[in-house]
Amino acid sequence: MASIKVEIVRSEKREIDELDTKPFTMYVLNVVRAVPESDAAPADAGADGAAGGAEANEAVEVALTKNEKGYGLGFDQYGGAVFVTRIVAGGAAEATGQIKEGQRFVKCGEQAAAGMSKADVVQYLGGVETAQLTLQEDTAAYLAGKQAKEAAKNKWVLHRRYSQFNELKENLAKSHSAVIKSITFPPKVLLGNLQPKVIQQRTVELNAFLNELLSHDDKAIREAPELLAFLEASDATVKVGSPAPKITLTDLNDRAINSDIDDEIVVFTAASRYNFQKLTEFVKPAQAEVLALFPNVRITFISVADLRIVPAASRGMVQPILRKMEAKDALETINNFITGGFDGYMSMEPYFIPDYSGDILNSINCTDANWTFRVFLCCNGRVFKSLQSSQQNLRKEYVGAITSAVKKFPVFAAPVTDANTKSIQKGEEKVGARQSFAVEFDLEAPGVIALSFSCSGATEFHLSTVGKDGKETKVLVSRSYKQGFKKRTRVGAGHHVMSWKPAGMLSSSTLTYDVRQVV
Repeated sequence: MASIKVEIVRSEKREIDELDTKPFTMYVLNVVRAVPESDAAPADAGADGAAGGAEANEAVEVALTKNEKGYGLGFDQYGGAVFVTRIVAGGAAEATGQIKEGQRFVKCGEQAAAGMSKADVVQYLGGVETAQLTLQEDTAAYLAGKQAKEAAKNKWVLHRRYSQFNELKENLAKSHSAVIKSITFPPKVLLGNLQPKVIQQRTVELNAFLNELLSHDDKAIREAPELLAFLEASDATVKVGSPAPKITLTDLNDRAINSDIDDEIVVFTAASRYNFQKLTEFVKPAQAEVLALFPNVRITFISVADLRIVPAASRGMVQPILRKMEAKDALETINNFITGGFDGYMSMEPYFIPDYSGDILNSINCTDANWTFRVFLCCNGRVFKSLQSSQQNLRKEYVGAITSAVKKFPVFAAPVTDANTKSIQKGEEKVGARQSFAVEFDLEAPGVIALSFSCSGATEFHLSTVGKDGKETKVLVSRSYKQGFKKRTRVGAGHHVMSWKPAGMLSSSTLTYDVRQVV
């Protein structure tokens, strides 16, 4: 394995959040993994567009028509240009005899490729059966860009608390007790842990602690799984192309979850209290961008929170805090859809699962969520994108993966229309203060419904199902809506109850509703 170097470059004071009772210090680490010399680009690759300083070859024009294997063309973006990276055996690109690895896209159709992104090329190829391409061999730029991209993958920044360092030490001590005792580690302090002198001393000793582990003579120490996980230097635990996890359980709000879905994208996330904020900072803007591109995109989010650190006696106090956080995030997503003026039914469904034992994390191959958040995207029973917190350009990678999936499977973003639905019930009702109104219907088999309602005042709404076994299951949790909502959602077989109630004690609401079954 390539050697790893770590340096704590600064510390940051973090303020109180929902799960912390007092401010704390976060240490910022720069991590560099050495690139083996064999992986470096050739030394004679010049910067003028060709290996050894030679001029780039003349551009070639190719009419590329899809065959049974599609275009058979792999490409990637390095800097401001898109290059051919792979020729698929038996594909259309191989059949031309003109397309080679390392060629740069000059034109796509009539559009100059300069400034085009990888996503732009994907969009062009997805919209035509015969692609008119102009390509130019540019070996040096290709190799330099490829090397720079690989080098970037081997540098990342981490944020760690002192308690995480201490947890690493304790985990390593279970199997390497003598070694850990021989390495200096800054002790806990009862008071003053935010004092500059304490932070400075800890920075020095934590730096020395990590680098002594990484330079240890014993390979079992410097490549210990606990250490690599702490540094986010482990290989992706969820591999692209691997089977998507299949889980059947209930979420924080007692809603049934079944991840085995064919006509939707399923997104799994795993994070702990240490990195949940960082995950949220990435996911929210990324998903907003996806929604702007595909307002009707069908995504089921399954978010697993690593709460193994929470003692059993404290779980009762943590649950209400988690519900408050979940409700806040869910309403923000709903309001963004409503105020965004999107035409159609919101088809995203979030589920939040607290995991106190680690069993759920183990079932989705994310046992290292305490150190690194992980995000992986699935469709048709397979993982098609795997991300983790130390990667660069997470938002771009996430949006690009969703875009590619929708282009390949348009059903993932297909809108709900009158043509593909049949009416269950519709009408208008004036709901008085402290009263409620319900719509009830039965479905013989699991299916999908599209519901829309508008209200003259803030109104609470929820949907539940009573199965054939008589057990009631929540489908949509009770939330307050100011104007109304349009939602596509999955329901099981059985008796379904939709209920509306004015949110204020003294207020009434005029409700207009329409419930349809997607066929």
